[in-house]
Amino acid sequence: MTTEEMKSTLEGREEEQLEVDLQSSNNSKDNYLIILAKFSYGSRIKNYGFLNIVVDFEVQALTKVILLLGSNKDIWDINLNPNLFRGEIDELNDDSNYRADDFKSKLKESLDIQNLIELSTLEQTEELNGLVKENIEDIIQEQINLKMTTTYINQEELNNIYPELKVVEEVDLNDVELGEESSNTSKEKLNLDIELKCTPVISAVKGKKIDDLDLGDEIFVKITDQREVSNSIADLLGDNPKELTGKIVEVNFNQELDRYNVLVQFKPNIYGNLVVEPELKIKANKVIENSLNTKDNNQEIKFDKDLMIISAIVLTIIILLSVIIGVSF
Repeated sequence: MTTEEMKSTLEGREEEQLEVDLQSSNNSKDNYLIILAKFSYGSRIKNYGFLNIVVDFEVQALTKVILLLGSNKDIWDINLNPNLFRGEIDELNDDSNYRADDFKSKLKESLDIQNLIELSTLEQTEELNGLVKENIEDIIQEQINLKMTTTYINQEELNNIYPELKVVEEVDLNDVELGEESSNTSKEKLNLDIELKCTPVISAVKGKKIDDLDLGDEIFVKITDQREVSNSIADLLGDNPKELTGKIVEVNFNQELDRYNVLVQFKPNIYGNLVVEPELKIKANKVIENSLNTKDNNQEIKFDKDLMIISAIVLTIIILLSVIIGVSF
């Protein structure tokens, strides 16, 4: 092996090691807040509840909510250790009597995520407990006895506790070419070449719910993927990688989690994966809005034409009747 070849090999290994170190650094950051709480309420008949909330600090959003309700004291006995509780709640969650989908939906709507993050960051434990307690009491309209713990975890720990939330494994950018030939070859192997973790851009006024959008429509998203390769890919996608448009190619509703898993396409072999709440209003591409406006305008024009035709027919009938009446007299 020549000196240049050895140098090239060493440089390649250094780059690979740097990427591994960066990925390890990203995975080691405690970006997630885990809230584990159990509560009881009712004077004559005791009811129990268990609540698990996962908050993503970076995107300031709920990643997961688990809520169980019931009269069985087994709920109160659930361990509040983040490494132990899953096995216990999975057994209870199989029983439909302990499910509380409506309660969970109301809690997700009412919970102030930014305030929750701020209180946890400032380590104001009492105020944080009070915030959660207040939200629960507002929904059930009763005072509760609450026990609650909080902890911070990183991406790797999140994947271990919640394997269903595990992000797609790293794809080396050097192994992916954006050409058509590479796209076809890779799709045969992986079906999707690159899949990035994203969040939707919210537009409370002009936004549209996911139910109001169709396959092929375009929405605005932000890339939140922490992998080093995502930065390079984002630069390829546009001048503003923080707000990109993607075409909806797949929508699946997760009934258990009460949310949609949406797949959008940026390029022939680059996709974005995001989770969307049913009531969330997403910023849509102007093309969609314009097409909707055009459709409305076309309907108005058609209505005006129909009205003119009807008016002409009525006027003709009136004239004919006038002539007939005049002749009769």
